[in-house]
Amino acid sequence: LGSLSDNAAILGAIERSQAALRRRPRCGRAHRRHTCTADLAYRAPSLMPDALIDVPHRVQLPGTACALYSLGMVMDYWHAHDSANPTALVCDKDESLQRLEPHVSRFSCAPTTPRRLLDVAIALGHTHNGSCWSASHLVELAASFGYAARAVHRASAADLKAVLSSGHPPLVIF
Repeated sequence: LGSLSDNAAILGAIERSQAALRRRPRCGRAHRRHTCTADLAYRAPSLMPDALIDVPHRVQLPGTACALYSLGMVMDYWHAHDSANPTALVCDKDESLQRLEPHVSRFSCAPTTPRRLLDVAIALGHTHNGSCWSASHLVELAASFGYAARAVHRASAADLKAVLSSGHPPLVIF
């Protein structure tokens, strides 16, 4: 498949293309980012999953790492499929800003628990400021909310495609 950086770029392109599909143009104009999937399919058709997964979005606050927001989006995805699955906000500011700016959708699912991902990650000793770069730490954090997760190290693009094709949204940490 190429070098590690090539694989990282391809996996990043898949993730960006999925995010672009979830976004809709606000004013009816086409946006350049909506071409990502077509471009990826043209350049690497064998890496495209059989189906794209519609994962609810969240707006990441400045100064916090994307891993916690990504985990929150995956929790929202499973909550949307079964309301018994918990979902949590990353921090209290998410809810405060949603009330201050009701025209901006900062998260898709209302939290089902008062516990916050950042607070739990700090309590587990995995972060001091929201930066979380360890797959095993994210697995432990997900488990603390009742989710079964596993870390797969050195996964290939084919491994990622298989996970996506099975309908499971993965978290890819570089």
